[in-house]
Amino acid sequence: MFIEDIQSLLSWAVALVLALIAAFLVFLARRRVQRHRYFLAKDAARARYKSVIAEATAGKTTPATALTMLQTGTQPRSPCCRRVPANRSGRPSRNCC
Repeated sequence: MFIEDIQSLLSWAVALVLALIAAFLVFLARRRVQRHRYFLAKDAARARYKSVIAEATAGKTTPATALTMLQTGTQPRSPCCRRVPANRSGRPSRNCC
């Protein structure tokens, strides 16, 4: 009877260790996907603004023109963000955008 108790205890311990390893691998995969998306967005932004910054530093455009060109790329994604609806506390509501 003592051997059977140790066997069940060890099998539960092995199951627990395997579950922890699986959870860790899921966490790593999720983090890797999030970082990949972040760097894709960052690289896309760098590519969008690279030509504007290169023209401004080369002296082809004035800094004011470059600034307006860079500001036009930062428009809100949807019209509801332009008016920023506020709830009773005065803060913007979370359901916008």
